[in-house]
Amino acid sequence: MGCDSQLCFDYGEQSPKTSGIVRSFIYKRQDPWRFRNEWEKHEYAFLSGHVPVAKYVDWFGAPYSVTILRDPVQRLISAYEHAVRLQGYQGDFPSFYRKTANQNLQARLLHAVDFEALGGLGLTERYGESLQVINDSFGFDLQVQAVNLGRKSIDNAYSLPEEQELEIIELNAKDIELYRRAFLVFDQRVNLASVGLPFTHSKITHVDSERVHGWAWWGGACAQQSDEPVEVEVLRNGEVVESVVAKQFCHPLGWVKAPRGGFVAFRSKHACRPGDTLECRVLRTGEYISAFNDHRVPSS
Repeated sequence: MGCDSQLCFDYGEQSPKTSGIVRSFIYKRQDPWRFRNEWEKHEYAFLSGHVPVAKYVDWFGAPYSVTILRDPVQRLISAYEHAVRLQGYQGDFPSFYRKTANQNLQARLLHAVDFEALGGLGLTERYGESLQVINDSFGFDLQVQAVNLGRKSIDNAYSLPEEQELEIIELNAKDIELYRRAFLVFDQRVNLASVGLPFTHSKITHVDSERVHGWAWWGGACAQQSDEPVEVEVLRNGEVVESVVAKQFCHPLGWVKAPRGGFVAFRSKHACRPGDTLECRVLRTGEYISAFNDHRVPSS
């Protein structure tokens, strides 16, 4: 069976790119169970599209899901040019980016599942490296392609008047923060791969003056994923204060089919004062675990 015949697409009900079984069973009949049966009958292997992660992640599982993020400012300019070029949008750029529907789109599509839990993470601005990381994680052989481009290359960033860029940044604070965190995580993964070390899917989920909670498991899908629990060092103001193992059950990740049956959580008690910096680091590789904030212990 050819690769094209294994691809299924969901770009929305109105898009001509959306596959027939998606249009029929997801949008018209609204019967996801029948869709899954048809999927297996047609022997599809991949589903691609612009959809909320929650739409399919409970079926495929987070470890088998991939997202590619883009710099929020560049994404908005590209989306506007696409709307003008192909959808007949006639308003100016400010009228486009001031619409609520066009703001924080990436954060809204990913709000149900932390991107750190997804099996693949890429950045449009680092497209070649992204494909390499995804290929390494899943055993794929995806090649760089240039399709659906409104300009010759994404290497040269769009430019904007400063006042427009500042307004976009203010209106898209959630997307800006999401991309900042994703860039740091992606950069670590590339650097670890360059020296032959594995990365983790991991995140600090809670910090207060007495405890830190999080989850972690080794990267890689299919047979490449290690089933060993991740050992985590807890650092207070840069000094290691404890080592814990991520092997407790994590209820919030149960519905997205986290590895090890969901036994991937770690919890540590500590004695910190407000303003102290608390970090978590993977013992084996030195990888710093992603956090939802700036690591500082909040005031009581």
